[in-house]
Amino acid sequence: MSLFYSEAGRSISYDALFKDIVKQKQYPYVVRHLDYYSVFKDIIISMAANKELVIIDSDLSEEEYKNIGLDESILQKSVEIELKNIKDVNDLLNCVMNADKWGLTLFTSGTTGVPKRITHNLKSITKAVKVSEQNSQDVWGFAYNPTHIAGIQVFFQALFNLNHIVRLFQLPKSEIFSAIRNYQVTNLSATPTFYRLLLDPKNSFPSI
Repeated sequence: MSLFYSEAGRSISYDALFKDIVKQKQYPYVVRHLDYYSVFKDIIISMAANKELVIIDSDLSEEEYKNIGLDESILQKSVEIELKNIKDVNDLLNCVMNADKWGLTLFTSGTTGVPKRITHNLKSITKAVKVSEQNSQDVWGFAYNPTHIAGIQVFFQALFNLNHIVRLFQLPKSEIFSAIRNYQVTNLSATPTFYRLLLDPKNSFPSI
């Protein structure tokens, strides 16, 4: 089975992802992991269960959590699930792509400095995703925070095509260059700052 996610020191196949997910009996209602794979896995679990999920930056203070209405009881809440009739990765992807009751809440910075709560449904957050045979061999360099909307959109573009996701965000320049080469990254979505980082006269990346 093809690779789902890679970062320095580990790679996880779609088969391993599937096995991780089907054994789960619950997921955290509020996701605030530092681990990218765990964020992605919990998104998929919530969609397979067709239930809501909240994602927030892990580095907020207790006071900031309270300001946006997330007290300790909500932060510690788990959602019980029972995943049935999911026999393989294709079944799992079918559940994800038909999660009509699923909702994802993210928090964006507002003009007042207090994060603004925005809830997306499946249709709204995946409206720009393109699924085709042409996209099936893409390898996505992941150059965003996974808790932000831009990162989530790249995640869905990759997932719906069963693509490989390679972490590049917040890595040293040399590790970014190595990851692009080692995993033959073909696609990037990134900020201008990140693209400027790649402008190195001693390096080129023909796979992209």
